[in-house]
Amino acid sequence: MTRPGWIKAFIVICDQAFRSGTTLLTGVIVARTCTISDHGLFVVGFTAILLASSLQETVIATPLYVLLHGKSNDQRPSYQRSVTLIQTLIALSGALVIFIIGLLGYFGQSQTASLFLPAAPVTFVIMMRDYIRQHAFAALRPSRALLIDGMIAFIQLGLLTILAYRSMLSGSRALLIMGLAATVVCIIPYLIMLRPGRSMDWNVFKITFREHFEFGQWRILSYIVIWIGLQSYPFYLIRLAGQEEASYYGASLRIALIFSPIMAGLVNFVLPLLSQRISTRGASACRRIVVRLSLAVIALLSLVVLFVLLFGSSILGWLYGSQYAHTDNILRLLVIAAAIHNSAFCIGLGFLAERRPWLDFQGYGLALVASLPVGLYCSIHYGAQGAAWGYLLCTVTVTIYRWWIFLRQPLSVKPAVNPS
Repeated sequence: MTRPGWIKAFIVICDQAFRSGTTLLTGVIVARTCTISDHGLFVVGFTAILLASSLQETVIATPLYVLLHGKSNDQRPSYQRSVTLIQTLIALSGALVIFIIGLLGYFGQSQTASLFLPAAPVTFVIMMRDYIRQHAFAALRPSRALLIDGMIAFIQLGLLTILAYRSMLSGSRALLIMGLAATVVCIIPYLIMLRPGRSMDWNVFKITFREHFEFGQWRILSYIVIWIGLQSYPFYLIRLAGQEEASYYGASLRIALIFSPIMAGLVNFVLPLLSQRISTRGASACRRIVVRLSLAVIALLSLVVLFVLLFGSSILGWLYGSQYAHTDNILRLLVIAAAIHNSAFCIGLGFLAERRPWLDFQGYGLALVASLPVGLYCSIHYGAQGAAWGYLLCTVTVTIYRWWIFLRQPLSVKPAVNPS
């Protein structure tokens, strides 16, 4: 990857850190200002918005990253208008579902109505903001996303601080402030992208709709399998081993996944980059980048694993107290598992760039069948440490499958499309 490419990757990481920091500070301000129950309602409302956004990510963002660079310059305007219209329909649908939930809560005199009713319009605006950012990443212009996130953070945190200082902040007002900040920054770019005055090519719209949902369905299935096989062990432990073991596991997992936001942020840059390389230079150029990025990721993860192996017990004691220090073996297992899993992170993006999203689903499905019974058995007999072994077995299975598929595929140097 060239020097400008590494600069763009650094900008993406900065943007992800900036966005994660804004979300963290927003939660801290609400938690320290509002009552515990009001903060709990805010968390529920924010989680509902994130759930709606996850559908937008699978159906809009990931296919956009892959398919945009397969379009010629003449095809892109119609394609982008179609994607923007699909995005608008999905955002309106998500907002409508949350509004109906809030309305049912209102008639049922439920306290959730006070959050879900204002969360409905905020859902649309947040998904609008995410789409503007994702379009910038798809066009390989991450500096635009960083500018948007910087402006939103300034407005959002500023208004939250003012209301908190005046003791006027509540969970519903915090959600509305998030929506207001996103609206002020993104409404004009969104309307320009939607181009309501332009004519729509409905044949292109139908093709785009089909392409995005055919691609996105595999991402949705992959997320379901990942949740069952990797992310649901705390729920298993509560039922099978008790709350204490679930607490030990959750505390260690929170540390083991500390680099996950960085990896998630890299998706916004690496996937469009790989798709662009395939479109212009063929699969062989794409796979060379995959190998180089994988080696860089493995080097970074090795340093993290080494640090945790040396200081795991001290980290647990410092963060959670002495009662967690003895669970350092769980932390070590989970950190090794997370590192192994992320060592094939770029390979998974390569599958998406090559328009083979079903390979990730197959890999996680194989891991689920192979490791979940072992993980559940070990959870019953060995508690949190047994769950950690199950998590490790699952990540090893997925990683071996990804590398095996990646190495055995024949290379193709033919570009997918001539972008000129």
